[in-house]
Amino acid sequence: MTALHHVGNTHTAENEQFDPHEYVLGLILNALASGTNVEISAKDGESKITLQANTNEAAMLVSNEYEFFTEKIDFFRVKALDDNLVLDHSHGLIKNIDELTWTAAYHASQGRLMRGCNKTDVLFLKYWPNLASVPKTNDDISMCALFSRHPTSMHVAKKMLDVSQQDLNRFFSSARASGLSAISNKSLGESASLPNSGVKRPLFKRILDKLSLI
Repeated sequence: MTALHHVGNTHTAENEQFDPHEYVLGLILNALASGTNVEISAKDGESKITLQANTNEAAMLVSNEYEFFTEKIDFFRVKALDDNLVLDHSHGLIKNIDELTWTAAYHASQGRLMRGCNKTDVLFLKYWPNLASVPKTNDDISMCALFSRHPTSMHVAKKMLDVSQQDLNRFFSSARASGLSAISNKSLGESASLPNSGVKRPLFKRILDKLSLI
């Protein structure tokens, strides 16, 4: 991979936002929105992901996830694939779309908040990500537990869990990009309208949630 474009100043990073459409994350969201099967490959030929839009699955052949998901989109080629594509393990490690979008946002964040999210948002995690298949730290596990119990603001979470603003930004961005969360900017005393935890939302509804961030 080519040299990465790291955010050099930690204080600046925690107060910045990033545009998902400058990274692979945006290419994934565009493919989902259009219902197009695509192959997104690095121009150096080392890594690629294959997306089967109608089955909510993708396959990854990526040598370094962090580098892949933090490169800008001009480092990639996008190829539309046949509508009859059926993923198998020859395409790479098969993941659910939620896992892929969580991972893509987690790395692209680099401590920044995704555009469309606000520090004043009150977030509820409707479903936990598959922690065996996404990047995580012990703090991320604690945040999953907190935000899945009841809607919580960044400010409250930061005090309760003693986590950094960068880690909160990364978690909020991943939760929103993956469609696994809801935002309720009501007072914390009001109940949020939440689905049954065991019910998966239709893919189309989840795509609409993603598009609302653009």
